[in-house]
Amino acid sequence: MKVQCYHFTKNGTASGLAEQMARHFQLKCDKIPPSFQPEREHIVFVITEPDSAPESALIKFLNTLTTAKTRNVAFCFCGEGDKGLDKMKAAIEDKGVNIISDTLIVPVQKKLFKGKFVADEDAKKAITWAEGIIESLRQ
Repeated sequence: MKVQCYHFTKNGTASGLAEQMARHFQLKCDKIPPSFQPEREHIVFVITEPDSAPESALIKFLNTLTTAKTRNVAFCFCGEGDKGLDKMKAAIEDKGVNIISDTLIVPVQKKLFKGKFVADEDAKKAITWAEGIIESLRQ
């Protein structure tokens, strides 16, 4: 099954989780806007941070997703809540791509001096979430 992982981040939290997921599933991981576009993927995982006004680069990328690029899209948010999810969904709703209803929200921890990160146990939950979605699509 073809799977791809993309991330959009302002503080690095989403990229760290996306890289962990990519290592686990042995796939390429790319930032948004991507260096390479998805092509005939079964699912694209989009990992980002909550933002009530998602960046235009993220929305532009989502606008390009058609059934020729992916059949399904799943969203994962690193932080509190899923602000911006409705705007992200609206960008792809009319393209025929299935939006996985199970959106994951992963809490972030603050580093001692600067920045945020996803704890190992939360990264494992994200991987389990992704495995569950992939398995359900196989059936």
